[in-house]
Amino acid sequence: MEIEVKVGVRFRQFQVSLSHSQLDQLGSVSRYVLVALAQEGVDWLQLVSVTTLDEFSLKPIRDRLIMLRYLDVGGQLTSLGRSMSQLLTLIESPQHVWVDECFSVRNNKVAILKDHTGLSKVEEGELDLLPPLRGINMVKEYSQVSRLKKAVDYWRMEEKLVSTLELLWSEASDMFSNYSILNEIDLEFKQLKETIVVPFTSTFSSEKVHSSWGLNSPALHCVRHASLDPSIPKFIPNLEDTPFIQSVCLLTGELIDDTHVSDDGDSNAFAEIEPLGEDKTQAWNVLHSKLEEIETVSYMNINLKFTEKYRSFYLPVSSFYDEIENDLDVFPVHKSSLRKQGAMQ
Repeated sequence: MEIEVKVGVRFRQFQVSLSHSQLDQLGSVSRYVLVALAQEGVDWLQLVSVTTLDEFSLKPIRDRLIMLRYLDVGGQLTSLGRSMSQLLTLIESPQHVWVDECFSVRNNKVAILKDHTGLSKVEEGELDLLPPLRGINMVKEYSQVSRLKKAVDYWRMEEKLVSTLELLWSEASDMFSNYSILNEIDLEFKQLKETIVVPFTSTFSSEKVHSSWGLNSPALHCVRHASLDPSIPKFIPNLEDTPFIQSVCLLTGELIDDTHVSDDGDSNAFAEIEPLGEDKTQAWNVLHSKLEEIETVSYMNINLKFTEKYRSFYLPVSSFYDEIENDLDVFPVHKSSLRKQGAMQ
């Protein structure tokens, strides 16, 4: 049995910046030289004339940039040097993304939004939030940055890094397609304070799988006993009657086996769904029809005992991220080789 439930998904803002292994080793003056030489009409002599450093002081910087093939022997930017100059401007232009907080140490999945302006949002507390999945023996805190680094590794492995970088820095043109540059690039993430809550309708199933979110829903549990009244004369046969036990889900109106309900529900469930009044009435009508089907000897007393129990519904981690990738404009989500087993690594 499947149900659709609207839940809240919290996204936190992160700053994402580019880094480059060679450029990171350059000092501020070397970086300034690269950017300045990329300006139209600026050559090495003009650069020397507008700095406080003389030719002798700039020579080690020039020699190193030549060694890195950023400058030619005449002090002009090479094609690679122009790309590095452009990359430096991108490094100085960090972007912002929004990252879901439904994370777990057990999975590599992450939903990352570039922009949320087109999404509907709700206030905190308006919907039940999907919480982080920690589980038994998990560390109390788990680094979101570590999770994002795994996403970058996935993009690189699946050759999706270029398209992702181009979405973040659209002004980069085709620079990221240069694999000699791409192989030295990395992304750095910084967690910020701002969060938003996005309403999202997910499909929960009554089938429990490993690594999933649980919801509890009330069920009406009925035990029916038929017995002879004590005043019945002894010559009337004492008929044996097997108790009838049946539960009905008050949310869906589905008759369910007694093994699928419990007194308290799943202790790890993050929320309880309260059925509407008409849902409860419909569920009772289904149970009542079932009771009326039972054949009973007319002179036997019928005793009905009703108790409230709970059944649980589950949203697998893999299903949630599949749904969110299809419905929201997110960056590529990690695909696990173990998805068919209902487990995430």
